[in-house]
Amino acid sequence: MKKVKEYQGFKTNIFLCLLFVMLFSSVLPSQVFADVTKKDFQVIARSIGFLNNLPKGEETFTIVYDPSIQSSQDEARTLKEMFSKKKSIKGLKIRTQFVPIQHLSEIGAPKFIFVASNLGQHHAYINQIAQRNKTLSITLDRSCVESGNCILYINTDKRVDITVNKAAAERANIQFAPVFMVMVTTL
Repeated sequence: MKKVKEYQGFKTNIFLCLLFVMLFSSVLPSQVFADVTKKDFQVIARSIGFLNNLPKGEETFTIVYDPSIQSSQDEARTLKEMFSKKKSIKGLKIRTQFVPIQHLSEIGAPKFIFVASNLGQHHAYINQIAQRNKTLSITLDRSCVESGNCILYINTDKRVDITVNKAAAERANIQFAPVFMVMVTTL
């Protein structure tokens, strides 16, 4: 009888451990880095429209991702599909290019870089290239903006949250209209 109770207690503990692991392994990654939504895309496009020095003609919107991380690929692919449906922002024609992080230094000087989630180890590298090219860097990963490696953070989960790292923007000579700056959080 005692062995049966010990066995049942052991089974219960194993079950609870497995449940705990399954719960946190499925919740944490998806909660930390959100998927790009249509609303995120709309806020990104509108934010670009508030640039004081919005280029004319046609520009490249570079989407940087890590091919070894599925969530990074998915986020980048989704954003590229959304941009393929919207060809211009305030008269500026946008073409997209999908660039693995390993090839970022090989491209020209894009005016816009979207930094996919899960690229934390590459943020400083991306920032060097963005600063050198006077590029607006946009992300859904708040840590990139908080560290000063990205300029614009967008989150539309519960409410619209737009954060601009002013120092990073100044280093890249990126200026937004004053009306935009009063609507966002600045670091």
